[in-house]
Amino acid sequence: MARFAILILSFLTLIGFGSWFIHTSLRGFGLLNNPLLSRSITIAMIALPLILVGSMTIAVKQYSFANAIVYTISSLHLALLSVFLMTVTTGWIAYGILRISHMSFTPIVIGLPVVIVSFLLFVVGIITAGMPKVTTQTITSSALAPAWNNKTIVLFADSHFGVVRNERLAKKIVALVNAQNPDAIFIAGDLIDGPDFPYDATLRHLAEFTPSIGTFYTAGNHEEYN
Repeated sequence: MARFAILILSFLTLIGFGSWFIHTSLRGFGLLNNPLLSRSITIAMIALPLILVGSMTIAVKQYSFANAIVYTISSLHLALLSVFLMTVTTGWIAYGILRISHMSFTPIVIGLPVVIVSFLLFVVGIITAGMPKVTTQTITSSALAPAWNNKTIVLFADSHFGVVRNERLAKKIVALVNAQNPDAIFIAGDLIDGPDFPYDATLRHLAEFTPSIGTFYTAGNHEEYN
């Protein structure tokens, strides 16, 4: 219990600092001059991490469709926060370069691109997260055991099947893996994402793997959350 409390406290501290940095930066870039808008975003930045923690606590114990929706929305907030941290930091670098160059500009010239790019990256990230791709590498090392000559190995990790990424993604990954006609499949951790979810509905598709040698799996840190 103490370990869980430390984890949650550390998580909320990091999110709180990140949210403060983003909010302060957006104000500095002249985007939150409206008190109502500023206050609304502040409330959202405080409420959403707390909602996520509450939803995670419930989700670890049992799955419910209603909580899955809440968990998904609050998780997307984390993704958006991460993108904003990157773009806001880049915005401050641009701000510094412009100041050093003695160029005349208004802060909103930086602020607007930061917001637009953030939302574009967020949308692109959400779309591409559900579109796994195959990267092929040919290994020609002399240290390779002769038994592996002309063999195809598929390795994948961090699928994070769970409340957010579930059966639809599992079907895509299984189809991609089988299309490679692998002799062996290695699943290198974080197969699932932690909170309770309908395991059978998603993971049953892994039974469709057909490697001649076998499928090998090792757990990652996310398996340990549940």
